[in-house]
Amino acid sequence: MTHDIQLDTWYRITTVDDWRKLNDLVADFHDGVLKELHWTHSEYVNQEFEMVYVENPRVWLLVQLQSQETPAVEMRFGGVTECTVNAARELESSISIKSKSIVFSLSADGASRVVAETCEYRLRGLDMLGSGPFDVTL
Repeated sequence: MTHDIQLDTWYRITTVDDWRKLNDLVADFHDGVLKELHWTHSEYVNQEFEMVYVENPRVWLLVQLQSQETPAVEMRFGGVTECTVNAARELESSISIKSKSIVFSLSADGASRVVAETCEYRLRGLDMLGSGPFDVTL
């Protein structure tokens, strides 16, 4: 990898400039595949059979790329209010940053998307290529 971003360091996206930096590093997600998606929720049913609500879900994505410089990127979202993913083969990503949420679209029409309070990413090396499954860091 030939960029100044460190592997295994999480970087938060809070501005359009943060997004542009990531998008440049991953070449607009060109020739990328959404390899894995993990959803975790802090809601649960306790031993008294009561539903316990704690916070909104978190989502973790692994995108593998056909790039020697940036083979993979992990993205994690906190405070997820929507997650819709269609089985498209081509990723066409974009982001919209609002006052209290980030909308990360994985498709040109915006049908596949994650809406969350927070978004972070980290670049990964060759260890994140292949069929997986991979460890999840939520």
